[in-house]
Amino acid sequence: MKFTLKNIDLEALVNNMPDLICYVDTGYRFVSCNQSCKKFIEEHIHPELLPGTDMLGFCAEQNKDILKHYFRKTKKLQVFSFEASFSIKGDLFYFDATFYSLMNEQGEHIGFCILAKDITEKRVFRQALKKAEEKYRLLFEQNPMAIFVVGIDDLKIYEVNEKSIHLYGYSKEEFLNMTSLDLRKTEEHERIVTFMQQLKRGDTPSPEGVWRHVSKTGETLFMEISYHTIIYDHKKAVLVMANDISQKILLEEKLNQENELRQQRITEAVISAQEKERSEIGRELHDNINQILGGTKLYIDVARKSEQKRDELLRLSSEQLMHAIEEIRKLSRSMVMFSDCKISLGDAINKLTEATRLVLPCIIKLSLSAFEEKGMSEPLKLNIFRIVQEQLNNIIKYAAPKEVYISLERKESEIKLYISDDGCGFDLKKEKTGIGMANINSRAALYKGEINWSSAPGKGCTLKIVFPNAGTLPENQLK
Repeated sequence: MKFTLKNIDLEALVNNMPDLICYVDTGYRFVSCNQSCKKFIEEHIHPELLPGTDMLGFCAEQNKDILKHYFRKTKKLQVFSFEASFSIKGDLFYFDATFYSLMNEQGEHIGFCILAKDITEKRVFRQALKKAEEKYRLLFEQNPMAIFVVGIDDLKIYEVNEKSIHLYGYSKEEFLNMTSLDLRKTEEHERIVTFMQQLKRGDTPSPEGVWRHVSKTGETLFMEISYHTIIYDHKKAVLVMANDISQKILLEEKLNQENELRQQRITEAVISAQEKERSEIGRELHDNINQILGGTKLYIDVARKSEQKRDELLRLSSEQLMHAIEEIRKLSRSMVMFSDCKISLGDAINKLTEATRLVLPCIIKLSLSAFEEKGMSEPLKLNIFRIVQEQLNNIIKYAAPKEVYISLERKESEIKLYISDDGCGFDLKKEKTGIGMANINSRAALYKGEINWSSAPGKGCTLKIVFPNAGTLPENQLK
């Protein structure tokens, strides 16, 4: 069959078109429509629209004048196309529409043909997409982390956010003329090149570890990196999110330095304490025991030459030897008390106060009723004993008190040591030349003890130390 317009069923073609086709007369009254338009009318306007129905009656007031304006334009120009939104019974619809003038055989205007494509779904999707783009653009620009987009093939920087500009000091224009290598130290170029090559092969390398970047001023920035591979402007790229941890790194380094210095001071103080103990032993041996033994030797030498005085001199020599033995025993007891003897901390402190009473003519009160040493480590007990011993030595040498009070108690996870005297006191603001206080402070620090000194000239001295739930240090640090 020869193809001609006469062979085409135009009515069937129009009736089956997916676009909405509607005919209205010059009074804007409904005449007829195709199947697509009929379905739309039944769903959204009226279940049964009869010829002669005023089509403008279904429109919101704000749409009526607009439609009349479009109809007038169509009458004048024959064809008029537009895109507009219409509110139909509270629902908003978007149409891409064309109005045609309908003429009779005499050329008289008899009505309009409306061809409309419902683009509501497309328009809503487009608006949602635009809103999402704006949202993600805002998230990108105002993110607290530095974010930049880098090409995988050429390492060029395609995009940066405000945080990057502020952090690195480059303008956006400068950034867009740079590569990722420009943000790295020279020694890290190989690392970033290798990383990008792995991405190019389709691998997913881990960015673990700290990356060293450099700002415009040459300042080193320590960054933690996370990333996502993306397609940017039809190019393979990586979205890099960089978290600046420079302050954290610097604080950690400072803390490590302070800890090393603190440990060094503690070690020095412990060594000083050991040297002090050795000096005291040496002085005691020289000034006391050595003199006793020297006198004993003299008695024996004279006894050898004098038979008449020999018995008396040997008796005196024996007494001097016993005296020397007793002095050595006393010295040994003071050095090894508690640490080498199987006695409790409370008993060791009690014996220490009894020995102190022999050389210090004052009242010494000791309170141990609230103290329980079960579960304490041996090094901690030794540490507390040495602190008490050190402070009592300080009191004997300098305080001249009438009364000394010592209290040791344990409450829940805390151990509290309290030593006070009503002696001459001292000015805490003045620098101390001795190492007694330094030794006590260092021993307290070994177990994170919170120490407090209170003293003033003529007001005595009070020492308070609170030990938290302490651990155990190697015993060789505490002897």
